[in-house]
Amino acid sequence: RAQAVTTSLSILEQMRFQQYPEVDDIYNDGSSGSITIELIDPNTSEGYVDLVIPVNIRDGSRVNEDWTTANVVVDPDSDAPKLPMKFYLCLTKQKSVGATPVDLFEIILLYQWATAGAAGTEWQTGNVRLVVPNLNPMF
Repeated sequence: RAQAVTTSLSILEQMRFQQYPEVDDIYNDGSSGSITIELIDPNTSEGYVDLVIPVNIRDGSRVNEDWTTANVVVDPDSDAPKLPMKFYLCLTKQKSVGATPVDLFEIILLYQWATAGAAGTEWQTGNVRLVVPNLNPMF
């Protein structure tokens, strides 16, 4: 569980580096919108692998049903097993409806990780959230 949470927060932290215009571009790509992040993998020459996570839910509407899968390195030993994980990205744009200027994106990353259960592999689920504001209309 700890590795799944750490990995998901790492992905969210990479999303935090996205500026509002970059998130807006992903949003405006509609059903083809996605974000590319880097997962640590010391077994590759670069030390990481790119993971493309498409937007699954856009403003409450499903645009992609498929979870993005990844095998996350837990132990840098090349023979060590990796943690199977799945990711599902929700992106919502919030705009002003009254006098208070609001212009932001809410990003929710659902994640699942595999655990060994009595009936075989069982998937556990969690989520992490991020708000990316457009600071220009507020000042």
